[in-house]
Amino acid sequence: DLYAVEGLRTLCIAKRVLSKEEYACWLQRHLEAESSLDNREELLFQSAIRLETNLHLLGATGIEDRLQDGVPETVAKLREAGLQIWVLTGDKQETAVTIAYACKLLDHDEDVLTLNAESQEACAALLDQCLHYVQSKGLHRTPEKTDSK
Repeated sequence: DLYAVEGLRTLCIAKRVLSKEEYACWLQRHLEAESSLDNREELLFQSAIRLETNLHLLGATGIEDRLQDGVPETVAKLREAGLQIWVLTGDKQETAVTIAYACKLLDHDEDVLTLNAESQEACAALLDQCLHYVQSKGLHRTPEKTDSK
């Protein structure tokens, strides 16, 4: 978590020694998962879990995940031009927010709303609360009316 807050990726180095029999069994099931037409993603995930358990942690480090030169300035200019920019990420929330500030997708004077829900109903309630908050702050934008002649 400390690495993520600093905008770093966490790299863990670990090992697990497999016998030839364990490896052969895993490989057979993994190859079946790779060639599966049904539920392939889940089967591959389960394959990784079978292999990546009971690991012996050797060490961990934080890796700087640097932006390419010019990214913050480019994003800032796009936002100034009125473009809406969205980013989807599988990162931890802390890392995603830190990177969003680093590339000027977010400004420190903006409100950041974070919504986490365990169910569809909880999500709907949170979205409703968020909508009311945005409306109360006057943060919503309505399309400008144009005169038709």
